[in-house]
Amino acid sequence: MKQRRGLIMYASVTGNTEKVAKAFAKAMEQNGWEAVLYKIDSKTNFHTNPVYFNEFDVVALGSPNMAGLPSPQVQRCFGMVEPFLAPMFSDEPKPGPNGMEFPEGVDPEEFMKNKKDRNTIKAVVFETYAGSVREATSVLAVEQQYLECKGLVVCGQFACPGHEIRHMAVDACSQVLGISVQNAADALQEYMKDPNAPRFAKLTEEQHEKMRAAVADERDDPSYDGDDFFAAMGKYDLKNRPHERDLLKAEIFMEEIIQDFFTGKEVPEATHRGQYICIS
Repeated sequence: MKQRRGLIMYASVTGNTEKVAKAFAKAMEQNGWEAVLYKIDSKTNFHTNPVYFNEFDVVALGSPNMAGLPSPQVQRCFGMVEPFLAPMFSDEPKPGPNGMEFPEGVDPEEFMKNKKDRNTIKAVVFETYAGSVREATSVLAVEQQYLECKGLVVCGQFACPGHEIRHMAVDACSQVLGISVQNAADALQEYMKDPNAPRFAKLTEEQHEKMRAAVADERDDPSYDGDDFFAAMGKYDLKNRPHERDLLKAEIFMEEIIQDFFTGKEVPEATHRGQYICIS
């Protein structure tokens, strides 16, 4: 039996989602699979550097929660923000000088027939979040739609809390830089590392002062007890999430996908009876 392969695609700003991705990879490797980790960032371009789902048995897509949506990087790669989305299967047609063209040697009729068989490629979606569970489920739903639009069958969802760049700081950064809250999270992370980075060169001293004040805002600190929401952050110890138990849950989640759909089967289990859901 050939070695199974899993593709784990993810975006990660603070490293939370990356920890879950690596837990998935660990579970795959412990079950004899090859795990391919693929981090999505601002430079990711599936047109120039294609990734084909049909080379894998399981595809996982993960993202941090950015104001109730996947990260801008994931949205750019999978959302409807480009004239032509990159083909994610090796036999899919691509934009060419004469319109959409099939790769050499691909029969269009055979392609349409094979599209119906793509449910043998299982998919899962995952995320890390610091807001409410309702906010968590919205990101999973969007990620699921991205993969289902590509023809995959999503059979699992995983989410767990994670420490985050502070809400108040992100909101303030958004106002200072005149950008969306989603993009502000990345910008603030960069500012915390290097306030003299090129993208901040045009900020006035007044704007820098506002950015420094945002970074120092204590209202999102787990020790702050002035609001029920932020007190809850302290109660659930978000500063140290995902913790060991979260990551163990991630491993078990992936192991169950592997065992139920693949273990002992030459052809993956095709029946889709529901979804594995773990929202920690």
